[in-house]
Amino acid sequence: MPGKPPFGPILAATFMSPDPEASARDYVAHLDQIVVDRRPVPRELAQLWGAPAVAGRPMVLMRPRSAEPGWIRIVQGDQAPAPFSTYGWTSMEILVRDADATSRRLKGTPFREIGEPHDLGVVKGVRAMQAVGRAGEVLYLTHRDEVQRFRCRHVMGDVDRIFIMVLGAADYDKARRFYEDNFAVGIGIDVKTAQPLMTKALGIPTAEQRRMCTLLLTGGQEVVAKIQLDEHPNVAKVRPRQAGDLPGGVATVTFEVPRMDDLKLSFLQPPMVIGEPPYDGRKVAMCVGGAGELIELAARS
Repeated sequence: MPGKPPFGPILAATFMSPDPEASARDYVAHLDQIVVDRRPVPRELAQLWGAPAVAGRPMVLMRPRSAEPGWIRIVQGDQAPAPFSTYGWTSMEILVRDADATSRRLKGTPFREIGEPHDLGVVKGVRAMQAVGRAGEVLYLTHRDEVQRFRCRHVMGDVDRIFIMVLGAADYDKARRFYEDNFAVGIGIDVKTAQPLMTKALGIPTAEQRRMCTLLLTGGQEVVAKIQLDEHPNVAKVRPRQAGDLPGGVATVTFEVPRMDDLKLSFLQPPMVIGEPPYDGRKVAMCVGGAGELIELAARS
């Protein structure tokens, strides 16, 4: 895809929680995350997000023990809607060493299992479970058979980084075109398949098949992250969002790009340099994707 800028890795995913400190304690205690920063949301950052009401609210930033990109940030805000009931960012997919061991580990914790460990039919060598955190955020906890050629770095530790963000779209083609038109992404899986967890949550026949693909975010020969794009049925809804606020659930995802000047996108506010993590001096701006999802871009130059 000559002429289009590289896209990725995922630097961080931000979800909303009525109690960010309690949510952060869950991730530290049960999913091996390390708190690296806690502060009120700066006014300038809230403006950049197009969410001035968020300014001054508590915010906690965590990283995996590996310190690899794919961090988790929690901001005080609304509880997430019911899983898969709305369009936009629906789930964070975190790499783990062993999905079955992770399932056992989360028994009796605030993480509620909604999908027991199972092999994924569309990809050999991948096993996953799904859970919901105390703020209603959905997690896929996935391990990959290392003998398979996934072109991604090995999992480091029992629980590692966000590797995939799951996106639900009403207009699947529009959502896919946004990434293919604006960034140098590849296509991995491209199938029509049943998605029982989503269809069961929405109360429609679980045998119904929907389109799904993975957008590959590459760094050289290595896949540094992915977006899983799911075609959501029309019984899902636009996620509620109060004026001046961020939506509940996973509100935005931060991706690295090489240069802001290479992007032909409309930003909510002019880009600005932010020194604190996870940006670390990158130029940052926010835009809206084809499924209405909020996308934060952080440029190295």
